[in-house]
Amino acid sequence: MRKHGMKKRKKITNVILALAIFLVVADALLIIAFTLTNDYKVEFYQISSSKVTSNKRIVFISDLHKAQYGKDNEDLISTIRNLKPDLIISGGDLVIYGQSNYDSMLYLCQKLSEIAPLYGVLGNHESQMIHSGKDTELMMRFEESGLNIIRNQEETIMLGSDEISLVGIAGTNAGFERDGAKRVMDKLEDTTSFRICIAHIPTLFKSNLSKYDFDLGLSGHTHGGIVILPVLGGLYTKEEGFLPEYDFGMKSLSNGAPLVISRGMGDSSKPSGRLFNSHELSVIDIVWY
Repeated sequence: MRKHGMKKRKKITNVILALAIFLVVADALLIIAFTLTNDYKVEFYQISSSKVTSNKRIVFISDLHKAQYGKDNEDLISTIRNLKPDLIISGGDLVIYGQSNYDSMLYLCQKLSEIAPLYGVLGNHESQMIHSGKDTELMMRFEESGLNIIRNQEETIMLGSDEISLVGIAGTNAGFERDGAKRVMDKLEDTTSFRICIAHIPTLFKSNLSKYDFDLGLSGHTHGGIVILPVLGGLYTKEEGFLPEYDFGMKSLSNGAPLVISRGMGDSSKPSGRLFNSHELSVIDIVWY
């Protein structure tokens, strides 16, 4: 009986020891995973096009949510400056709904507009602030800081000797027709310009935008699916639920255009819930061929 009791105690001790080791390792992995998400990773994407006569570099920044990388975002500004972009595009959600002070984002836009032309769309947080009446001057303040907001319209700019068409789409899938986005897309004419379609919510491309003619889609909003599971990808988005198709990275649309979905550079709440999911600064190189 004594021998049996000793074996039983030894077995229990081994189980407790194994559990303790598991918890220590798991805790360490979680610390590493969450620590990694507090910084950002520069992700490079490359596409080829005969619609440009020389290579063009776009820096795409989305879902910053007032995040700070260094004092006054000096680290982020320095990174973008060193990338030497021809064009900087914002995918929206620079602010956080309910927080009225976003002076840091106005300053960031001012500094970025000194590096390269700065264009962008509104995210759902900016749209909520405007439509709720909490901040009727938001668009004006950002435009005065150097951010050219494209809201359900097409704008053509010159980058060197190349003409670039920017189509900015606002709103949600439900409001695609009601809020004027469909009218804008239906009026698009054939063009030899390189056309970029920007919409904050990526499922807009799946449901409505991919039947139109453009060469590159840009989107954010998903925060990478919050938790990124090995092999499976993003865990959850509001629009698609669990294991979404449009979580992050480069997707191929039915019109043949690539869609880049940024994991975003910030979070609208603390803690963010991100796991194995670093923030992303996207760089898209359009290569002439």
